[in-house]
Parts: sequence; C-alpha cells; structure tokens
Amino acid sequence: AIYNSSITDGLTRLYNRKFFYNRVTQHVQRHLPVYVLFSDIDNFKKLNDTQGHQMGDNVLKQVAQIMRDEAEECGIAGRYGGEEMVVLVSDPSVKMETFAERIRSRIEKETIVTASIGYSKYKNGLSAEELIKQADEAMYRAKTTGKNKVVKFS
Repeated sequence: AIYNSSITDGLTRLYNRKFFYNRVTQHVQRHLPVYVLFSDIDNFKKLNDTQGHQMGDNVLKQVAQIMRDEAEECGIAGRYGGEEMVVLVSDPSVKMETFAERIRSRIEKETIVTASIGYSKYKNGLSAEELIKQADEAMYRAKTTGKNKVVKFS
C-alpha cells in the first residue's frame, strides 16, 4: 500500500509524473517503438472558478478513469500535473490516431469537458524528456488551434 501510494496520484489513482517518466525512460533506453500521448482538459480553470473545486476533482477522476480504461490493454496512464494526463503506449499494433481520437471522443461524450490531445512517436536518438516534450508541444498546438482535437507531433 505504501509503495502504491508512492507511485500513484492520490486523487486520480493514475501513475504519478515521476513513475510515468521513469517508465518512458526505460522504454526509450531500450529503443522500443513507443508513443506518448499528452492531454489537457480544456477550460479547466474556468470550470473550477464557476462550479467549484469539488466539480473540478470529479471531472479529473472521470477523465482519469477514461485514460485508465483506454490504456489498460496497451500501456500505462499517468497524471502529469494539474489537469494534464499522459499515456505511454507500448503496444506497437495500436493505431495512434484512432486511439487518441477515441479518448478525446469519450471525454467529450462522457464528461462535461473536452480535452486537447497531442502525441509523439519515439525515434532513435530522442530522450524520454524530448519525447514527452514533443507530445506536449502537439497538445499545445491542439489547444491553440481550436481545442477539443488531436494533433500528432510533426
């Protein structure tokens, strides 16, 4: 129980940032064909400000459950910070565009929020940090070009 609480986020029960980062590092060091998906809940601060932190927490838990469900078969899901959640996809048979779109769509249909999602594929020579940063940049592009969409890092 103590170990579990040291590697998971208390609110969402997703893996925490440190554990997630370490797992990405392990895969990258072995040059495995992985993807990192980076998501951010759209207009989350406004939700907290208008409907309260309890509602914000509930939404975080709902989105986390969707991430966990979707990642279960093909990788691991984590909470990166605030309203940012990440998935390490280690199954090379996953069609990333379809996978990311399914997560985006479920968040839109099953919760009261939407999410901007970016993803990136590991290429030789990339560090774990760079791979995560690329997925983050793709997510930022999704945010700044209209939100509630999936963008692949290019």
